[in-house]
Amino acid sequence: YILLTRGKLDEGTRELEQLVDDAREAYSPDDWHLALYRVNLGNAYFAKGELGLAEELLADAHAVLDAKLGPEHPHTKTARASLATLFEESGRVEEGRKLR
Repeated sequence: YILLTRGKLDEGTRELEQLVDDAREAYSPDDWHLALYRVNLGNAYFAKGELGLAEELLADAHAVLDAKLGPEHPHTKTARASLATLFEESGRVEEGRKLR
């Protein structure tokens, strides 16, 4: 994450990809911990302009967090806000508004 905030998007994304791969070995696919890592990776892809990958990760992670932690949990809200922002900034404003 620190790499991303310092503008090192490629390096930071690679680190997050490795983290998600490692977490897949430790957690089940519907574990909320793995979903959090996927939110971070989705946000990294979004920052790089890789919107398809970002949307897939953010949507899947949001669904897991919503199911496991509930819609009002801070982690779920963060994932939902990230997905809404992605929709809004890619011209899908109405879809983004529905998530807000």
